[in-house]
Amino acid sequence: HQTYDELKELIDHIGKIHDQFRPKRSHEHQLLLNTLDRLVKSLNEECQKDVKFDYKNLEGSTIPFQRRLLIRDILVQLIRNSMYHGIESKDERKALKKPEKARITVSGYAEDNAYIIHYEDDGRGLDTKKLLDKARESGIWPKKEIDSWNDDQICETIFHAGISTAEKVSITAGRGIGMNIIKKKLDKIGGEISVLTEPNQSTRFEILIPLAQEVVKADS
Repeated sequence: HQTYDELKELIDHIGKIHDQFRPKRSHEHQLLLNTLDRLVKSLNEECQKDVKFDYKNLEGSTIPFQRRLLIRDILVQLIRNSMYHGIESKDERKALKKPEKARITVSGYAEDNAYIIHYEDDGRGLDTKKLLDKARESGIWPKKEIDSWNDDQICETIFHAGISTAEKVSITAGRGIGMNIIKKKLDKIGGEISVLTEPNQSTRFEILIPLAQEVVKADS
């Protein structure tokens, strides 16, 4: 029994190393991009918006195999947030003298044992006043602390459960819905996510996903 268990462990171990170093499959990357592209197209119809999805700088060959599903989950969540919530209707954009065609831009590259993703939409930005109200209502932070926050700190509240500026909470709405889950998943692997916003201009996310963890484990 013990020999079998040891053998199974060794096979798992070899499998993990093989996954880490196996040749990158370009069709997997294409599949990821196609999935995201289809999501934007279907939400364009559903939300009656006109959004161009620009992913030409998302380097697929450097996406680590083990992180592919996590990266997909993160980008799906961010796209849904942008489409339902961040990007204005065509009429609103016209009134704001913004291009009628909105844009979501994603770029990604490997750098120093990490995969970095930049995500941006040119929508209405985060409503810091609403987020501040939600933070006060939530009871998560002392009032004194909230009073001293700057805009960046207010925006960071979207990574906490229950902080959302959606009027009605549903699976599809809410900047705060799902963002806390993403933050938890990233915390677990030593990753990071930060947000920057400009009112009526844009919301930008930067995501850092460490790569070297499995290699270190495999060597130990």
